[in-house]
This record gives sequence, structure tokens and C-alpha cells, in this order.
Amino acid sequence: MRKLSLIFIIITMIATFQMSGMINNSKFSITFGGGIRNISEGIFETVYETNNIAYSIDLALKLGKSLEMFAHSDYFKVEGELEFEPKATTLTIIPAEAGLRILLGKGKFKPYLGLGAGYYMLKEENFIGKIDENSIGFFGEGGFRIYFGKLFLDLKLKYIQLKYDVSGTEVDLGGLAYFGGIGISF
Repeated sequence: MRKLSLIFIIITMIATFQMSGMINNSKFSITFGGGIRNISEGIFETVYETNNIAYSIDLALKLGKSLEMFAHSDYFKVEGELEFEPKATTLTIIPAEAGLRILLGKGKFKPYLGLGAGYYMLKEENFIGKIDENSIGFFGEGGFRIYFGKLFLDLKLKYIQLKYDVSGTEVDLGGLAYFGGIGISF
């Protein structure tokens, strides 16, 4: 529910600015996609395995010719089995990320680099109990877009630095993510 509220707020703000004329000659884009997200912490790889799927949405506002400001969120939910007690466990991570991206190149093929920060909501549930924590993290990304008129294919590699303090223990839930998607610019 938090994710949908955040997406609604972002879309409403963009629409309000556009209709009020505060942003002139701007280009927006929206990308829907999915990909694979891995977690650096060894115990989580054991419990939840690797190459887990996340679904994503990315909203961007072009600032000038090659700079974009963007907001990103994804939905990452995996199920696993505890290592010492073979019982089900579920991990959900939902980020609200924002950053800047520089588009390189001209024409239909545009590589890009981006940096940003995010607010990450974590929930883990199993028979031991429930963890519901939030944390601030950082990320860097690199990828490319291939344009077909207003539509584009977006492929990127992202590294997330994300640490949680769970019951006095620091846990690293960052790692590599690979995303692909279809976008439209308007």
C-alpha cells in the first residue's frame, strides 16, 4: 500500500507541475520492468537462494539535453526456508529511490550512468517472529536505452549499498541487481 501511495504522489506532483506550466519543454518518461536482485549477505543467499525476481517502475524528468532526475521503486518478495529449522520464511523489500542520471551518446542508442539514494522498507516474517525495519541506502547504476520513436528498451546493472541494524546485528541486504524494461517518453 505504501508503494502505491508513493507512486500516486509522484505522478500527481508531475501532472500538477506540467499543467501549471512550471516545467516548460520538459520530457518525461515512465519505464515498467523487472529483473533479478541478489543479496550480499551470505545467510540470506542460503535461505532465499540467488537470482530472485523484482518488478520495477521508474519515472524520470529530463533536465536539459542529457541529465535526468528520476524516482524508482520496485517490489521484491521472496520465500525461502530457514537454515536450521526447515520452516517457511518470507522477505519483502520495497524501496523509494531518487537520483540523477546522465544520458550519453546521441541517436537511438544511449548509454547512461546514475547515482542516488533510497528509503528501503524491509519486512521478514517466519515462525520466529516478524521484522519490520526501514533504512536509508545508496546506489549506482549503469545501463543503456535503445529508442524506437517514443518507446525504448532499457537495460541496466545496479549496485545497492543497504545495511540494516536488526537486533543489534548489522545485516547487508545490498548487492547487484539487473533490470530490463519497456519505457515511453512524452
